[in-house]
Amino acid sequence: EVIVALNQILRSHESCSLLHNLTHYQEQMLYDEASVQSFAAGDSVLRLGSTDVNKAHVLLRGTLQIDCSENSQKDVARFALVGDLALAYGVAPFRVFCQGPVQTLVMSKELLDKMFGEKLNERFLRCRVLDILTQHDTFSVLGAEQLEAAAAICTIVEVEPGQEVRKERVSFMMGFTGEVEAQQLVEEEGEAASVTKQISAASTDHLGQERLMKGAG
Repeated sequence: EVIVALNQILRSHESCSLLHNLTHYQEQMLYDEASVQSFAAGDSVLRLGSTDVNKAHVLLRGTLQIDCSENSQKDVARFALVGDLALAYGVAPFRVFCQGPVQTLVMSKELLDKMFGEKLNERFLRCRVLDILTQHDTFSVLGAEQLEAAAAICTIVEVEPGQEVRKERVSFMMGFTGEVEAQQLVEEEGEAASVTKQISAASTDHLGQERLMKGAG
């Protein structure tokens, strides 16, 4: 079962970027130590605020949903990675639950540490940026090298609760963890105006696509 699942994941162009371009040694560790786990409808794969997460999941079958807000959920794509941010930051930034029976490929933190060593968190963050970019029409049409170039110029800005951060020459913004209210100054018909939006890491919310398409810096 694990062998079949891994064969599908590693051969798919739509799988999580964490498992792209693995060495033969890394692949062999996956085949030796990864497992498949089944969940029932209503089960939580990840609980909001949990600090004891010790594994990451790749969705194999079924429907997983991310709680974006009280009235909004987002489906997890097949072969997408879940739990990486909880492992990187030590706390789960949102709840992920099952809408019907679900199967996932499970990779323990111990296995991931052996595969990627000290660069595990760096790999998590890089892959998360790539995965977020591919969720947006603006970037989803780019090739692998172009996506890597776009990810390389992204900056992760940490904002504490109640803190206000001002950044100039920001063309595009998306959520990474948590939720933030973002305001962007734009020019419409020669006059300055502002656009305000709540951006959540659990959704594909973003700000600035129109400006980006116009080539503004």
